Amino acid sequence: MLGKVKDILGIEGVKIEIICPDIIPEGIAKVDGILKLTTVREQEVKSIEIKLIEKYARGRKEKRLIDEYVLGELVMDKKIKVIPGEEQLINFSLEFTRAKSAMDKLQDDSIVYKGLISVAKFFKKVKSSHRIEGSAKVKGTKLNPATKREIKIKG
Repeated sequence: MLGKVKDILGIEGVKIEIICPDIIPEGIAKVDGILKLTTVREQEVKSIEIKLIEKYARGRKEKRLIDEYVLGELVMDKKIKVIPGEEQLINFSLEFTRAKSAMDKLQDDSIVYKGLISVAKFFKKVKSSHRIEGSAKVKGTKLNPATKREIKIKG
């Protein structure tokens, strides 16, 4: 009985970890990495989903706006048996599209406006951060394992 409750809640179930570079250089539009699956009890993974998300914040105090954009997404529909004491390593290559605001495009296109736009971004407190999220659907589990990893995208 207790084992069935643990399975449903995902306790002692599959754990997922993302191994990838901390920094993605300018000009590259994909992230290559490895998913590491481990478990205490034998289970079966039905599918895996990986997303690259950009968190874009601007403004100050009560006028602060925060948006999140999915830049790339990868879904792997394959069954994987995860055995206790063994690590399952799965390679992935996540392609993404770099998002640029109107200010970023103008800054890239014009040398004249480059400095002015940098100053405007500073005063508007524009900040962008990126993360990779991974989740796995496990057979017989209601709460699926998930993980996040912060990365930096240059450019």
